[in-house]
Amino acid sequence: MVDRFMETEVDSREAAELFSLLNDSSFQAGYRAGALRGDGGFSEEGLERLAVSFSVDYATLIFINGVLSSSANRLANQEFLAILDRIRRGGHSPSGKNQEYKILFVPGFHYKSDRQTGADFSKPMKKLAESGFDVELIETLEDGGVAANAQIIVSSIRRHLGKQKKIILVSTSKGSTDASVALGGGFISESDVSIVKAWVSVGGILRGTYLADNALLWPKWWLAKFVLWIQGIDSSVVPELAVGTASPRFAKLRFPAGLLKVQYVAVPLSGQVSDDVRARYQELSPRGPNDGLTLLAHEIIPDSLIILEPGLDHYYRDPEIELKTLALTEMVMGKELE
Repeated sequence: MVDRFMETEVDSREAAELFSLLNDSSFQAGYRAGALRGDGGFSEEGLERLAVSFSVDYATLIFINGVLSSSANRLANQEFLAILDRIRRGGHSPSGKNQEYKILFVPGFHYKSDRQTGADFSKPMKKLAESGFDVELIETLEDGGVAANAQIIVSSIRRHLGKQKKIILVSTSKGSTDASVALGGGFISESDVSIVKAWVSVGGILRGTYLADNALLWPKWWLAKFVLWIQGIDSSVVPELAVGTASPRFAKLRFPAGLLKVQYVAVPLSGQVSDDVRARYQELSPRGPNDGLTLLAHEIIPDSLIILEPGLDHYYRDPEIELKTLALTEMVMGKELE
């Protein structure tokens, strides 16, 4: 993971010391031994304590080390990087496997009206289709409620029953909230959902965002509703994205046994956040590491694989994002076949 960090300034002496270890060859031995795990791991409370006691960058680096201290995560990240390197050099995915899968994409919030965020998956889908994959966008309600969109996702999955293809479900941002409820909220039978072999959540707002909780406070909520109305956004979904609502909802979900769950998590340091998400990043920073929209701890699903993308924020703006989409897809296919 060392070569995936951009050069950047960090926000505290303690973070600078950890950052120097990340750029030192001895760091890999350090995280294997758990030497930098510190207090908290993936715990929201532990990471918040580290952010308050030291800095958000320090807590972010501890989060990264916690992820890589898992041998399964470490090997998955190494495999992802190896595949990406091969694709960069002109290597192609193994032939004959692509058409065994149907890749269904669940878009993010306001994906039709604002195509600048990448929430519509248009570029990754185009690249995958050009590479011989069978892809399809599930047209959820762009500002719709979680339950309504979960039903749409379930209907799409059921349409593929009996078609002799295995489904990989890919979701992003608020779309991952919708997908999580579709898969684990009792909307679909165990036999029907069995055709979904893998779920990839990209920057998923799985347990909500404190930005929504903050917006709901009086009198800020009235201003927020007005701003959303001006932008043509239905504000009724905002309470569903508050941590106070979303976290208890997520805790009740029960995912199918055997479902491969993969989180693709953007992990920015404070100097790597885009200007258009900086204010939100700073609003969340006292609570711990975040991608500019949600806490990193809120993206993690137990018993899943975590692929890290250091240096990027919630919008995953990267000139190599199409190549990385191919690499991630190939890695997931390989894991599903194991």
